Amino acid sequence: MRLMKQRSQTRDVHPADAIQLEAMANRGEQDTRVRWVHHLYFADEATARQATEQIEAAGWAEEWLSAQPEPYPGWMMRASRDVVVTAAEVVEARAFFEGVAQRHGGTYGGWDVRRVPKHALV
Repeated sequence: MRLMKQRSQTRDVHPADAIQLEAMANRGEQDTRVRWVHHLYFADEATARQATEQIEAAGWAEEWLSAQPEPYPGWMMRASRDVVVTAAEVVEARAFFEGVAQRHGGTYGGWDVRRVPKHALV
């Protein structure tokens, strides 16, 4: 029954997000606080930093901002937040991050989840 409910919640999300949500359910993470990490790519450092300011203003933390290694041009930024991920939040987050990427000439590369570091579990 629970799997049917989860599948119905994933019908409105992007296909890549539905796969992530299904994997989380299979690992038993659907009701667990995780570090939710989003990946964005920008042409240069200045643009990446402008996008980072907007992302931080929305309550996300900059987890990583660095030039990509050769032969890939540009800068990569990872934004994160420790939360229990829901299908509704996934739809909202994708729209937000795709919008930020578009406004700054970048690309949204999707998301993943990680265990919350022990020092953050306070």
